[in-house]
Amino acid sequence: MRILYFIDTMQFGGAAKKTAMIANELSRKGHEVIIVTDINLDVGFALDESIRLLPLYEENKQGNRAMKMLRKLRRVRSLVKSNSPDIVVSVLPHVSFYVKIALTGMRVPVVFSDETSFARNDSMFVHFIRHRFYNVADAVVVLTENDIKLLGTNIPKKVAIHNPVACPDFNQDYAVKEKIILAIGALKEWDIKGFDLLFQAFQPLAESFPDWKIVIAGDAKEPYMTKVQAMINHLNLDGRVELLGYQSDIFSIMAKTSIYALSSRIEGFSLSLVEALSQGCACVAFENYGVINEVTCGGKGVLVVKDGDVNGFSNQLRLLMESLKERKRLAEDGKPVVSAYSMDKIVTQWEDLFFRLCGATC
Repeated sequence: MRILYFIDTMQFGGAAKKTAMIANELSRKGHEVIIVTDINLDVGFALDESIRLLPLYEENKQGNRAMKMLRKLRRVRSLVKSNSPDIVVSVLPHVSFYVKIALTGMRVPVVFSDETSFARNDSMFVHFIRHRFYNVADAVVVLTENDIKLLGTNIPKKVAIHNPVACPDFNQDYAVKEKIILAIGALKEWDIKGFDLLFQAFQPLAESFPDWKIVIAGDAKEPYMTKVQAMINHLNLDGRVELLGYQSDIFSIMAKTSIYALSSRIEGFSLSLVEALSQGCACVAFENYGVINEVTCGGKGVLVVKDGDVNGFSNQLRLLMESLKERKRLAEDGKPVVSAYSMDKIVTQWEDLFFRLCGATC
């Protein structure tokens, strides 16, 4: 089967990471995979050597916004014509919008892959795409059953496929764990990731636990670095919060982390949470409208806190910070969650969907 992906960038972020993981496994299983993206940006995730990368943008960058979009539509249509894929997968709402418009009249099945929670308060344009335009897709893949409910009955061709999790085994002694509370996310999304809530939850504990610190791994460009640092300073947490920037090897950090804190106001699937469980981290998370209980098979390995309850989050952090026994208990409790998202299980679901859509032509 020849599968053609469209994604704006493969540089970093959850959508790019998931696309790389799925594409690699499909390639290893004998499918021909092509990824169309902005090749002027670095690819932040390792790709199988058989995967082809094609440029999304033509070299000619002149013209107004309308002309640039017209060239992009022509480019998408030309790439599909010249590569004759069995399936096209567009990643994220705005990409799905222009890809499907570009392919008007062409008979190749198009799958819209949405990588964020439908509870997220997105722009009116994204809301329109999700709740109206998604109806023209041959299939819409969302992350959770909670998103299936939120999408409602207007979009019938939808299916929930969870993120795959490919993690190294954590076989080290728990003694390697340091007094680190880890959070992950780009600083430009500090509001969605709830870093301000995490700082507020940690602030009343800081004096009582002077050997603990928060570590945040995620892209740290300006002006967001300065904004987040101002929050830290305002709560007198200077020196207690470390901003690492983007980290390509997150597992080495998780392996020495004692507590993973998911303070997000909105989460889709939270691949990072399951990855943290795989590395023996005890976790604290806001419930995110029920998503966290769904993802963790009923809250295994996680102390789940009511959305927005900063005091509750702080209390659960305190419980874990003062009790090595409780951290170990949660770490053991969370291990079985990871197997539910094995690469083979998840990729098989994608394959089944692709074969169903393209039938005998695959």
